[in-house]
Order: sequence, then structure tokens, then C-alpha cells
Amino acid sequence: MSAASLSNQMHSSKKQIIKIIVADPIDGCSALQQATTKESFPVFYLVHGREGSCTYTKKAHNARKSLANGIIIIDSEKGINNLGLLSSKDYFQVFLLPEKEGDYIVTSAPS
Repeated sequence: MSAASLSNQMHSSKKQIIKIIVADPIDGCSALQQATTKESFPVFYLVHGREGSCTYTKKAHNARKSLANGIIIIDSEKGINNLGLLSSKDYFQVFLLPEKEGDYIVTSAPS
């Protein structure tokens, strides 16, 4: 599994470090390893939206079951409307990332 950390500008003036784990398998359609880290950073799985035979909602549920704080889906235009709501009371976060930027992160992540 590859991992990369980045600084994410929050709504306030503070910065928050998050850990991004490239999902294995990258399609996120099957169970993912439990998202744990020695640091106290929130953990997000990065998955490809265009790969696999499952919906974006299934990818999000798999990441949530792994105890990740959220998921970043590398989005293809075709799949943009394929995400259902998880729950209005759920703090799990879902982000869609354009394909070009997502592919750059995947190829730049350390092995």
C-alpha cells in the first residue's frame, strides 16, 4: 500500500495534516485494510472511480468500514452522478477529484 501526506487548508486559518492511502485494490470495490496510522492524522483512502464494477457509494462504504475518516474518489465525468448519500449524521467525508490530478497523486505516491 502506498501512502502520501498532504496539508489541507481548512475553513479556518489552521492547517490540518491528513494521510492519504492509495487503496489496494485501487478500485475500492472490495474490503480495504483497516485504516490505521501511528500518528493522529485523519486517514483518507484514494480510489479510482472509473475502475471496478461497483458504485461510488459502495467504494465509500468500503472505506468507511475500514475505519477511514473519508475517501477521495478519482472521478471520471461518466461517474459523477453515481454517488448516493451515506447519512446526514455521518461524519465520513467524500471528495471527488478530477482524473488528471488523481492520477498524478497515484503515480507520485511513495511505494
